[in-house]
Parts: sequence; structure tokens; C-alpha cells
Amino acid sequence: MLSDLRKQIDLIDCDISKLLEKRLNVVLKIAKIKSQEDIDIYDEERENVVLKKVKENVSESVSSYVGEIYKKIFEVSRECQKNEK
Repeated sequence: MLSDLRKQIDLIDCDISKLLEKRLNVVLKIAKIKSQEDIDIYDEERENVVLKKVKENVSESVSSYVGEIYKKIFEVSRECQKNEK
């Protein structure tokens, strides 16, 4: 039972890592545009909109956890954009 659940987690982690890679590739493209157009990296309004949407897409029981994960994703995305400039 536990090993079966861990196998499920492994598959999910594989999917998540591929999606995060795709997301970061888009973040790098956004960084180039922001740099060219002299736009600040941090956009609090945009992050709040995204955070609200992703929390609405999950059950209330995990909403706050997903929110915390996305805050970290935003932090890493901003760092990625800073390094691209």
C-alpha cells in the first residue's frame, strides 16, 4: 500500500518537474521582455491574481498549502528573472 502510494507520488513529481521547467522557460521569456521594456520584475497585483486562481482550483482543505507552494514558485521565478537581466 505505502509503496504503491509512493509510486504515485513519484509519477506526480515527474509531471510537476516537467511543468515547472515549462513555467520557468516562460518566465525567462518574460524576463527578456521586462528587461527590454524596463518593467519591474515584481508585480504584486499579478502574483495576487495568480494566487487567487490557483487556490480556487483546489479543495479548501489544501488551498493554503498550495498557496504557500506558489509563493515559493513566485520567489524562485523572480530570482530567475533577476539572473536573466
